[in-house]
Amino acid sequence: MKLFYKEYGRGDPPVVILHGLLGSGRNWHTVANRLAQKRRIVVPDMRNHGRSPHSENHRLVDMVEDIFELQQDLGVLPAVILGHSMG
Repeated sequence: MKLFYKEYGRGDPPVVILHGLLGSGRNWHTVANRLAQKRRIVVPDMRNHGRSPHSENHRLVDMVEDIFELQQDLGVLPAVILGHSMG
């Protein structure tokens, strides 16, 4: 699934920030801006959240595959993963 995401900053290693259940990437805007002073930050909306597509499937394995696909598409492998709650 192609997720909606926002990017901030530059620098390696990149950081992918995953929001919690019922949240969206917007929850991490302030943190992403601060971290972006030294790193490339990617903040997606997980499936069934925010501006990403909605699906009947909401299993953890589906969300992991979504994030891996996003990382491949953006060339952010390896990356630091920062997650909260469901993220």
